Amino acid sequence: MSFRQDPQALLRQADNLFTEANSKPGFFKKLLGLAEVEDKAGDAADLYQKAATAFINQKQSASIILVFEQFDDRHTALEAAHAYKRAAEAYVRGGEDSFFTAANCYENAWDAYMKTDEKDEGFRCLETAVQISCASGKFDRAGRSEEKLGSFLEGENKSATQQGLQPPYELEKIQEAYQHSAEHYEDSSGFKKAAWKPRRKAAEYAALVGDFSKAAKMIDEVLRQMSLESGGQMQIPSHTPLGAAIHLGTGDMVGYERALDFYSQVDSSIGSNSRKRQMLLDFGHLFHEGKEDEFRRLIASGRDFALIGEEAENVLKVVASNIQKNIDEEDFS
Repeated sequence: MSFRQDPQALLRQADNLFTEANSKPGFFKKLLGLAEVEDKAGDAADLYQKAATAFINQKQSASIILVFEQFDDRHTALEAAHAYKRAAEAYVRGGEDSFFTAANCYENAWDAYMKTDEKDEGFRCLETAVQISCASGKFDRAGRSEEKLGSFLEGENKSATQQGLQPPYELEKIQEAYQHSAEHYEDSSGFKKAAWKPRRKAAEYAALVGDFSKAAKMIDEVLRQMSLESGGQMQIPSHTPLGAAIHLGTGDMVGYERALDFYSQVDSSIGSNSRKRQMLLDFGHLFHEGKEDEFRRLIASGRDFALIGEEAENVLKVVASNIQKNIDEEDFS
């Protein structure tokens, strides 16, 4: 027979312990040292975590009997989020040895807040988790947290678009999350390869907001690093179309041709007579000639024949939208 703990009772116990940890007079803190205070804060944090887990278990049990009574998932998620946040605060109060666990609790709080209407509080929790990770020298953890944020924002936007709704998050915010993720990974010894994906995603979103020059530098650096690693070389063919799309967006046709030459050196699928290379050359020609309709048809063809991925397709659509703008600027000049 399993014993189900009362989350509210656990919260009360935790609150009492945490209050004790914070109410010791300064004289006694000096006399006894911080050990007792940190122990009480740590015990309170453990109870807050248990309370959060109990709220989640309560939700899971309620989902089984949902047919018999109404159950407010969002309220339970909010209770769990608050408990995780209080646990994190208590762990921070417990001293540096508990900082890693504190970061975990802040991230758990973020997960729970994302299921409620208090998402802004969740974002603040995740930001605090990143700050703690960086302060503790755990840059790889900070990288994972920021990557998780970028993925969440991206997923929410895609879900809204599929439902015909306005995407809730700015593309710049997604680009920033992925860029920070890559930077944190690069600051962590032994995690340089982990930076490839968020750096590539940052390049994609930089292009989607129109900063093609910045995007071109980022994507080429990623591909250059991949070309030097045996594991990375296998991934290159799926990313060169994105790089080509980004370079085309700069409007620099000489730079575009240089990029294709570089890609052909690191990507064997862009051989001189390959269908993939011919498609990329055709994109350049149609862009230069200002043939937007044909350019868009080529995007569809490239997608249908799996010559370009979703990331490259999204950027190429932005490039297509800029074709008329480039023509107008040339006519004006």
